[in-house]
Amino acid sequence: MILTAYIYPIQASWKWGGGFLDAAGFLDFAGSTVVHSVGGWAALAGAIVLGARTGKYGPGGRVNPFPGSNLALATLGMFILWLGWFGFNGGSQLAMGTIGDVADVRRWS
Repeated sequence: MILTAYIYPIQASWKWGGGFLDAAGFLDFAGSTVVHSVGGWAALAGAIVLGARTGKYGPGGRVNPFPGSNLALATLGMFILWLGWFGFNGGSQLAMGTIGDVADVRRWS
């Protein structure tokens, strides 16, 4: 809730809506930098707060390997992410092409 209610709107306003990054000429295709930087910093903060998994390290800092938990679910998750990535980027390219076509028509008419 804190991320979506406070952190994301503040960080997004830096680029969208005439923020300081927008004024500096920062280019952000389809919001990828704005969206992914918030997620990356939030993940880093979460990893720092939570720390290592219980049982990951033994006495003297020895690393205990964790076997994969469910290969079928991991594979399904990979395909869901791939499909979402493909659809999002394809849609973004389509939108950019459409906007570009309109701009070209207006420029030459």
